[in-house]
Amino acid sequence: MSTSRIISMLLLMLLTPFGVFAQRNTISTPDVTLGAGSTIPLQVNLDNSADIVALQFSIAMPEGIMLEESSAQVTGRCNGHSIAFKNVDNNKYTMLLMSPDNSPIGGRTGAVATISSSQRDYRRHEFETGRLTRRPP
Repeated sequence: MSTSRIISMLLLMLLTPFGVFAQRNTISTPDVTLGAGSTIPLQVNLDNSADIVALQFSIAMPEGIMLEESSAQVTGRCNGHSIAFKNVDNNKYTMLLMSPDNSPIGGRTGAVATISSSQRDYRRHEFETGRLTRRPP
């Protein structure tokens, strides 16, 4: 067996375990359309390959769209988790989801929270792949 082939096989054997232990945890929102003057629930989804006991993230909304702080609720995936949701700057919001006793979020995929979103202006907006974009009426 040639030296280069042996080295290639050793490198492959060394790198293989890292792929097995790679974790993928993703926070996302579904694509939604906000009609003029409407209010809709916006789901916050978590797809996780590891146990998650808490998460924090920020979301920036375009001008004219607001998230209602008092409407933030956890879903059935959360086992006694608390939620804090705050407008920290013009249209930038921060959400904290935590467990007081370090219980992990149940399941591996699906919604962990919902927040009402509404328009202050009367233009149509669409939320696409994690970005809210303004569309002409």
